[in-house]
Amino acid sequence: MFIKASSFKRMIKQAAGSGQGLHVKNDGTAIWLTAPRWKIWIPQHNLPNQQLGDLIALCGWLPASGEAVTVHKNGDQQVEMFETVAESAMDHWKRTQTKFYVTRHIVYDNGWVRILQAREFEEQKPMCVDEDMFGVINHGAIDADKGETLPEGPMVNIKNRYEDGICFMNSDMALMILPHLPNLMGREIEHMNRQRMLRWDEETIDYSAEG
Repeated sequence: MFIKASSFKRMIKQAAGSGQGLHVKNDGTAIWLTAPRWKIWIPQHNLPNQQLGDLIALCGWLPASGEAVTVHKNGDQQVEMFETVAESAMDHWKRTQTKFYVTRHIVYDNGWVRILQAREFEEQKPMCVDEDMFGVINHGAIDADKGETLPEGPMVNIKNRYEDGICFMNSDMALMILPHLPNLMGREIEHMNRQRMLRWDEETIDYSAEG
């Protein structure tokens, strides 16, 4: 996996503690993990023992082939589900067609946000991803001795960027991260703070005037 073990453990625990919970699906060959901010698709034989152990410790048990569960750690409950998640991270990856590049630029917008840019920057708007999510990708976690390859990405489906997300894939797994949604209220307040209020003796608009 190109996600290091400590990051994987933190991701699944945070997801289980969220209102949506962590959705775990077994399609017979691969495990689908779906959280509010990300998705992971990984064939069962590629799931390292440590990450498998962390997942079982959190869930209690993994769903059988063709089954799915949602884990809510705040209530320590696991609910059996039908096919509620129709697409995996690999499905999202297959629809991508535009390569983006990770820039050095980081801004603060209700949290630190990394800016990604396409090479054809005149035509494509930049995308933002929360820095804590981007930071889970770690090339040092790749098991090159077993033939695992470097991840491709970030790749984006321009036509549906906010649902297909920012995707990475290698020989062992696929990852989809939802882009950062701008803090619109914060930006409105910042814009208002830059406005200079008129003094009483400065020119104003007379709304009482006819016409």
